[in-house]
Amino acid sequence: MVLAAVPDLGGGLEQGYAAAVEALVAELALPGAGPAVDGQVTLLPGPTLGPLDVEELRETAEAFGLRTVVLPDTSRSLDGHLDDDWEPLLSGGTPLRAAAAAGRSSAVLAVGAGLDSAARMLSGADAWVVPHAIGLDAGDALVGELADVAGRDVPEVLRQWRSRLTDGLLDSSGVLAGRRVALALEPDLLAGVAALLTEAGAELLVASSHGAAAAGRLGIPLLRLGFPVVDRLGAQHLTSTGYRGSLRLLFAVANELLAVPHSAPNPPTTSWETPC
Repeated sequence: MVLAAVPDLGGGLEQGYAAAVEALVAELALPGAGPAVDGQVTLLPGPTLGPLDVEELRETAEAFGLRTVVLPDTSRSLDGHLDDDWEPLLSGGTPLRAAAAAGRSSAVLAVGAGLDSAARMLSGADAWVVPHAIGLDAGDALVGELADVAGRDVPEVLRQWRSRLTDGLLDSSGVLAGRRVALALEPDLLAGVAALLTEAGAELLVASSHGAAAAGRLGIPLLRLGFPVVDRLGAQHLTSTGYRGSLRLLFAVANELLAVPHSAPNPPTTSWETPC
């Protein structure tokens, strides 16, 4: 068991999560004796990545033939097991023996700005830290970094998803270009969604109010995103990361706008929020 101090008054979700990951690194994964593990990459997913986002991040790295150590690995944390006996602990996760080797990887990649300290604890100044992996530019940066680590060309499957995303940006620009969008999310996710919608031509208004009440008063559509989503099913099984996740999110946004009656007197505003 690893202990971390995460008091309610010590910041928000991002700061508490970062403190927990730093405690995991300090207790389980600091660099130790032994050679570097060639072909292995340590991935630190941020707090705004859901289970399928973590899975997408890991599968993107594995497409290059890289072995991955994901810390923490929440990709199976919400999977159902109706045929198994009930267990009080989450399923999945990274084994302790794999976590112990996290500091010996060829590279450390963190997707979450708050994970900078944890990443540098493992890899020093060589750690690669970005706030998000949403949108074309961010997806290209992630894939380019993994290609450099692996020393190989980008796999065809990733090239195909990139092509689909570029087509999706073109298709959705007719719906999103010039639209005003309100965002109320955790910082990393907000930056990623803003980047994606900017690529699609939307004009952004960043808001900190709770979106559900505001959307109801204004009569505008609301796309649920972030944590927690308490009034819709299946949020934990959606992804917004990488080329594939960005394409899903892009179409979700465009479809919310397309569902608005064309008789609306003014262009509608779409709002993202983290409901409480």
